[in-house]
Amino acid sequence: MDRMNEHSQVSGLADLLEITTTVEHESEANRLAMDLVTQKLAACVQILGPIQSIYEWNGSVQNSSEFGLKLKVAPDSLNNVVSYLKKNHPYDLPEIIVHQVKASPEYADWVQKQRM
Repeated sequence: MDRMNEHSQVSGLADLLEITTTVEHESEANRLAMDLVTQKLAACVQILGPIQSIYEWNGSVQNSSEFGLKLKVAPDSLNNVVSYLKKNHPYDLPEIIVHQVKASPEYADWVQKQRM
C-alpha cells in the first residue's frame, strides 16, 4: 500500500491533543489527574509507571523514578491545561509536551463533551 492510500484511510478521524508530563511521586500524579478531570480540563488522564528517567539537571546526570501522565484534551482547552500545569506542577521546570493526534470521531466527541 502506498503512502497516499494509507493516509486517505485515516481521513475521517478527528483532531485531539495528548499532553504528557512526569512527576516524582504517584500521589502527585493522582492529585494532578483528579484535578484535571474534576475541573474538566482533561477528559481522561492515564498514569504510567513507575518509569525510569535519565537526564542532565544542574550539571549532573540524574537517574530517577517518575510517573508519567498522558492527558486526553480537546484542542481548544490547550491554553487552560498548560496554564494549570505551570501553576500546579510540583517541578520547577515541568515537562509539558503536546502531541497532536487523531482519534475516532466518537472518542473525540466524548473528549469534547467532558469539558461541559
